[in-house]
Amino acid sequence: MGSAKWCDFDNDGFLDLFLTGDSPEGIFAKIYKNSGNSSFSEVTDLPFTGVIYSSVDIGDYDIDGDMDLIITGYTLNGLSFINIYRNDGNWIFTIPSSLTLPSVLRGSARWGDMDNDSDLDILITGWNPFLVIR
Repeated sequence: MGSAKWCDFDNDGFLDLFLTGDSPEGIFAKIYKNSGNSSFSEVTDLPFTGVIYSSVDIGDYDIDGDMDLIITGYTLNGLSFINIYRNDGNWIFTIPSSLTLPSVLRGSARWGDMDNDSDLDILITGWNPFLVIR
């Protein structure tokens, strides 16, 4: 019901772990920092919305050298969810205000350079009962 991705979010040479899922405490989205000595610690006070039945992808969409996240899934109240979290460095993640993405049920989102212009585009799949494309 969750997702996991390895990524060096803080550019220290060690892969950190991003997780979403469900636990006895509730649904979550968290990063565990790799200290490089086989120990991991949760990075707290991050703005992520906890999701289940999720899809996560990592890419540097703003081309600043920090890896950003796109997350889809279901929230605690059962609503479909999609968001981009821009990594601004020093464990600061922000949601770009200029982006509007269609949320989908049982969906997936992936970064890729679809048009070969050296910046990342987004592919979103899934079902949105309120969106009709003709």
